[in-house]
Amino acid sequence: MHLNSITEIINSFASSLNDSFKELEFNVVAFPRMKVFNESFKQHVPSETYKDKSGVYFISNLKGEILYIGKAGKNNLAAEIWGKFGAPVVGNDGAPMFVKSKMAKYAPTKDLSELITNGAFNISAIVIEPREMVSLLEVLLQTICLRQDGCLPALNKQIG
Repeated sequence: MHLNSITEIINSFASSLNDSFKELEFNVVAFPRMKVFNESFKQHVPSETYKDKSGVYFISNLKGEILYIGKAGKNNLAAEIWGKFGAPVVGNDGAPMFVKSKMAKYAPTKDLSELITNGAFNISAIVIEPREMVSLLEVLLQTICLRQDGCLPALNKQIG
């Protein structure tokens, strides 16, 4: 699944919910894809405005193909994202390496492990309010991936 498809699905989902359940006030705030992670990791990920919010986040390769769909349901978006990578270590060439990354350690292929370790990916996120809807949206997106692609994104191991 591609990042652009996810954006369309989320906007459609939000519109349908808000049309059907006026009392819900389902709000979605997306922030754009960052530069390649290894070039922008020193910036706040996500920004100070959104770090203590709840939402769904995506790790995608540089082509925009979704590799992971995750959630932060306890107003801890920044902590959830950073918890996947750990502190970077500077490599011999001066580039950051995410050698402590849980994502890289458990990646199903060597290519994916190297992609994460080298920081050659993008992170995007969507802030969801009310936060109780975060898990529902995460499961919806993972289920759509299963139906469209026949499998979860490459770095997801389970739904929910």
